[in-house]
Order: sequence, then C-alpha cells, then structure tokens
Amino acid sequence: MKPSEIYRLPTKQIDSWYSANDEMIDSVLNLGGAYNGIDWDARDEETPFKVLRKLDLTLTHNESWVYIEVLEFDGVPFAVVNRLSTEHSGPDHEAVVTDRATFEKARSYVIAAMHDKQDEDLFADPEAEIEWDLHGAIIARYGDEVRLAHRSDVGFVPDKPAFDREKMERDFDAKVRPIDLPRVEKGLHSQLGRELAFEILGDAILRGRKTMVGEFVHDTKWFAGFYETDDYVYEVYANSYTLGKDAAYWASTIDIGYLCHGKFYDVLDKMARTGEADLADPALVDLKTSFDLTDEETVQVLADVAHGREGDFVEAAVETLWQREIAPERFAGMDHPIFEQARVLAEDPEMARFGLGGMSSVKYAHDYWNRYQQTVAKREADAAAKAAEAAETEGSGDALTTRP
Repeated sequence: MKPSEIYRLPTKQIDSWYSANDEMIDSVLNLGGAYNGIDWDARDEETPFKVLRKLDLTLTHNESWVYIEVLEFDGVPFAVVNRLSTEHSGPDHEAVVTDRATFEKARSYVIAAMHDKQDEDLFADPEAEIEWDLHGAIIARYGDEVRLAHRSDVGFVPDKPAFDREKMERDFDAKVRPIDLPRVEKGLHSQLGRELAFEILGDAILRGRKTMVGEFVHDTKWFAGFYETDDYVYEVYANSYTLGKDAAYWASTIDIGYLCHGKFYDVLDKMARTGEADLADPALVDLKTSFDLTDEETVQVLADVAHGREGDFVEAAVETLWQREIAPERFAGMDHPIFEQARVLAEDPEMARFGLGGMSSVKYAHDYWNRYQQTVAKREADAAAKAAEAAETEGSGDALTTRP
C-alpha cells in the first residue's frame, strides 16, 4: 500500500509524540539511542508533533498487537510506521519517511538536531509501494474499507479477502452474547450454540463453497469446517484451552488455515456430509498414488482430514504410514513423523497441493529437512568417531597384555 493512501485513511486515535513508544521515536528520528522520553514539565499539550493511528490488529489475544501509524508535524504527514507491540518483549517497527523537510522540522523539534546524518533507508517516494513484514498480518481491502487482517483470513488472493473476521465478531456480539441462558447452553457443546456458530461463521465466509462440520477434535479444539475459494481449501477451527469448559465465547479463538488444493473440496465435502468416498475420483487416485496408500488407508486419511482429526493430507498420510506394522523404508532412523512431512515437501514442492503438514511454507520445509539431515550426519559422524576411539583403546589394552 502507498504511504499517500495510508495518509488518507480515517484516524482511529491521535497521540502526542511523547506519548508514543520511546524506541520508535528514537529510531525513526535517527537519534542513535539518545532519546529516552522527556520530563513532564517539558511536555506541551499543543505540540505540533502528533502520532496518528490508522490501522490496528490484535495478533494474539492479550499478547501481541500490530499498528500502522502516521507521524505528523504542523498538520503535515511525513512518515508511516508499522509497529509490533507485545506483552513479553520490546517493540519492533519499520518506518518510511516521505517528506524530508517536515522530518527535519520534527527531528529538530524533539532534540535540536543531535545528529546531522539520517538513515537514508528511511526516505521513500510517497507513491511507491511499501514492502513490510507485518508479522503475519496483511493490509487488505474489504470493499471500500482498508484493514489489517490475518493473512490466513485473506488467503492467497490478497485483493479478494475470503473471511471477514470483524463481521464474525460483530455477529457473535449481536447473536450470542445477549442470550439469557447459562453459558454452557449457548456454547459449542449445545445444539443452539453449534447452530449459531454455523450461521455466524458461514456468513463470515465471503466467497466460494463451504462445508460446516462442527466436531470437537479434543477438549480444546473444535473443528468448524472448511471452505473453498480461488482453488484453495481453508479450514476453520477454534483452538483454546477455554473450549474445555463451556465453549461459549469461541469467536476470539477462531483460526483459519490452508488445508489443500481446491480439487480436493468435493471429496472432502462428500466425506463430511455422507461418510462416503469414491476411490475412482481423480483427487483420491492422486492421494493414494502420491503417498502409496492402500484403499483402506486412503479412505481413513480422507475421513481424518474431513473431520479435522489429523490436520491436512500431508500430516494424515504420513501419520498413517508411520503407524504401519512395517513402516516404509524412507522412515528409517526417524523418531518423529514431522521429519517425513518436511521431506515430502522438500523433495517435491508440488506435494503442497495436499497441504503443508506441520510446516509454515515449502521453503520452511526445505530448510527444516536440510537441518535435520545435517543433524543426522553429525550424529552419525560422532558415533563413528566414538566407536573408532573405543576400538583404538581396546587395541592398545590388548597390546599391553600380550606376551612375546
């Protein structure tokens, strides 16, 4: 998104610069660690230097937040800042300065030009696109509204969001919270609670086909279902220790995740709704042959994924092969199926059509598999060195006890 576009967004909150994060002010104004706030007596209620919050998002409940803010001096916006704030560590931020002259005025205003040299990386054309790491968030357009959203809510087509989290939360507040019943009677363990959850989540899915399942995988995870849009299937689930109780306030625990390629939607939908599988379907033929599964294993893997029991097809298929009485030879020496999941994706990136297993991306799987192989190689080399040392020690002992 362009800085000029961010400048024009509605302002959610206005703070004086001395109320903003000290490290951010020090870094953006290139003060070299010299700035650490100012005395109360030096604060001016009418200060021309303002910090305008434009977008914000809670990344993890009560633990981390991401903000997009604009720095303004004398009513002129001169910089945009992406800032991560957490409960457990200091802030992290990136900034782009678009107006050098106003930047200099603000900098001089704060501390009388303590440093003459500025970080040239700060300066940019206000019409140039910004490339930022938003810590798992993404700037998305929901109709005419610009928001910070979870990347998984938007999916792989960022200009067409697939899931509206804010609508889900508004509908939850309007339809579930006011119900005058004990929490357990309006939570996910009740028929009423599940029906309302299906309605609210279904309405929050903006495009494509959807299948609601609504099953507890275990006490703390509820699998809501899955939807297909733009040739990708995404899973919807609530995951929190609070679900082990009445599961009434589930909206804040909803997660969206990539499940598989869109060609698997029909077989997943059929299994979820009817419990049936057509092994002649090209999607299931692909699953069976790609992982070398039996017919029974293929149906079981499909059922596990369709009901949220084993993540995606990569995770479910590897777990199924792992549990065979005689595991495949390629598992030899491995002590956990996560390593085989990484290997599947590292050796053939096209296997990502079946999901990502426990990996965050194909690149991560490739790096993970390489690190694992390096660890195994070092382990084997150390074992060989110890064996050689033991053999040498034993040989020396024999020589000392041998008589001529």
